Amino acid sequence: MGYMGLGMQSWITRLKPSKFLSKRSKQDGGGIEKMFGIDAKDYYHYKKRDLKNLLKKEGSNEYKKQLIATLLAEKRKEDLIDILIAAIIIVIICILAIIFVPKLNSITLVN
Repeated sequence: MGYMGLGMQSWITRLKPSKFLSKRSKQDGGGIEKMFGIDAKDYYHYKKRDLKNLLKKEGSNEYKKQLIATLLAEKRKEDLIDILIAAIIIVIICILAIIFVPKLNSITLVN
């Protein structure tokens, strides 16, 4: 709290510190209130959000094309990384097989 570049505001200087573990800082609404049946639902809204306004919005065709191009570019990068990782794993397995298979065969022949 203090100077943020917009001038010192009087309400900032008059703020008092909150009590340690006060009702505002606890998610269940405090300690003693819980004994009397007051629940966190009394302090917070738990109903599911409705996104109808978002579904009504429509973007321009240019924005949609740009968004699709960006998503495809990201997908290509992810696919390329996945292919490279798979190729590296296959190469490592082949190298380990080339190194350890003859050693395992020589151990089994001796016994």
